[in-house]
Amino acid sequence: MVKKILLLLLFPVQLFARQIFVSTSGSDAASGTAPGTAWATLNKVNGSATNGDTIYFKRGDTWYGTITPAASNIAYKAYGAGVNPLITGFTAVESWSNLGNNIWEGTVTGGLPTCNMVSINGRNTAMGRYPNFGTSNGGYLVAGVTSTITKMVNSTLNATNWTGAEILIRHQDWSSNRGTITAQTDSNLTYTSNTTLAFAAGHGFFIENAAATLDVQNEWYYYDASGTKKIQIYSTTSPTNVKVATLTTLVDMTYTSGTAK
Repeated sequence: MVKKILLLLLFPVQLFARQIFVSTSGSDAASGTAPGTAWATLNKVNGSATNGDTIYFKRGDTWYGTITPAASNIAYKAYGAGVNPLITGFTAVESWSNLGNNIWEGTVTGGLPTCNMVSINGRNTAMGRYPNFGTSNGGYLVAGVTSTITKMVNSTLNATNWTGAEILIRHQDWSSNRGTITAQTDSNLTYTSNTTLAFAAGHGFFIENAAATLDVQNEWYYYDASGTKKIQIYSTTSPTNVKVATLTTLVDMTYTSGTAK
C-alpha cells in the first residue's frame, strides 16, 4: 500500500492525464474521451483541458478561433483519416458587388480594424500598391531632397489624391516606416510617423491600401465603411475563394502567475 501511494505522488500527471477527442460533429456535453463522444468546439477545449491532457482534433475538420491553453503540459494531435485538421483565423467573403472597371466589393463579417493578410484561391495575396511591384526603381518612388520623417515629396503625385492611404517609406538602408497619409498638396504628402529616425534623402517609398492602387489581378484594398469592414479586389471575373484574416492570434501561449493562457 505504501508503494502505491508513493507512485501516485511521484507520477500524478501520467496517471490522471486524459485523451480528449474533438470533432465539429461532436457535442460539448459529451465526455470527449472517445471519437464517438467527442467535444465540438475550441471554447470547450480551452475551458476544460487540464494539465497533461492530449487533445486529438479530427482530420478533415476545420475550427475558427484561438487555442488558449488553460494549463501547462497539454499536447495537441490529430486522429482519423484525411487531411490534417485546420485551426483558422480566416473568414470567407462569398458575396460580391461589381463596382465596374474590374473592381469588386464584399463585406468582411467580424473584420478587424486593419487587415494585413488575405488569401485568394489558397495563396497569400498582396494588397494593392503604387507603383506596382517590379516596375522601375524596384516599385518605389524616389523621395525628394526636401522630404522629412513626416513629409514625402515626389513630382509624379499630382494626378491622384492619396489622403487616407497608407505609405511605406524606406527611411534608411536598414529601416522602413509605415504610416497614414493625412494630407496632400500637389507633390507633397503629409503622413503620421512612428519613428524618430532621420530620413535619408533619395530613399524610396510606395503607397498602399487605397482604391486607386488596384490595377493588377487579385490586388486588394481593405477599409471601414461607417463601421462595416469592406474589401475591394481587382479581378476580371467575380472573385472566388477569398478569405480575410479576422483574428489577431491563433495560439495564445502567454504565461501569467503560474497559469498558461
